[in-house]
Amino acid sequence: MTHNDPESNGPADPDAGSLETQDPQTQDPDSTSPDDGGFVVTAVAGLAAMGVSMAARPVLNAVYRQVTGSAPPRAEDPLVPFGRALAWTIASAVTGAVLEMVVQRTTRRLFGVRA
Repeated sequence: MTHNDPESNGPADPDAGSLETQDPQTQDPDSTSPDDGGFVVTAVAGLAAMGVSMAARPVLNAVYRQVTGSAPPRAEDPLVPFGRALAWTIASAVTGAVLEMVVQRTTRRLFGVRA
């Protein structure tokens, strides 16, 4: 007998697919549901991360300028050597990712939402 068997009297497992009966430990930890405030926290954290990223860009540019003595490269400029553009892109991406993680975790902790 299968789930789709028209002659069956019902599914083999009556709780199959039911979200209410799933163990909370097995649910996706990244999922957000309205009852835990996850959506609001995710929205606030996203906006905060965007703001922090925008504020961090001038700081990162100034640090690059101080360390190298020149302005940060524009990755799309074909006159910039590939290695220099790649290094700047990696540094920018890593900085942004770390800041986003810190903001996400801090926001969830401040709102009391478990990850």
